[in-house]
Amino acid sequence: MLLDVTPIKDGLPKKIYDAKRLVSKLGLEAKRIDCFVEGFMLYYNNDGALIECKFCNKPRYCAKTVGTSNKKPVLIKEMFYLPIIPRL
Repeated sequence: MLLDVTPIKDGLPKKIYDAKRLVSKLGLEAKRIDCFVEGFMLYYNNDGALIECKFCNKPRYCAKTVGTSNKKPVLIKEMFYLPIIPRL
């Protein structure tokens, strides 16, 4: 999508793998934080063990399908937190 918008396409990675490899060399980390579908709650620190929203009691994970009882639950929504201090 970035290639479609940018007028100068020289030097931009064409695949997501190439972009990740380029950024990983910089040593900049991204933290994944689970969040509620509506966006008004983050499952962070003390809320990490919750399996449903505190306010509306909607589930944090997708409903399990038949035959996948021993696999990890699938998150409904997740966000990426990019700490600012290492980038300065």
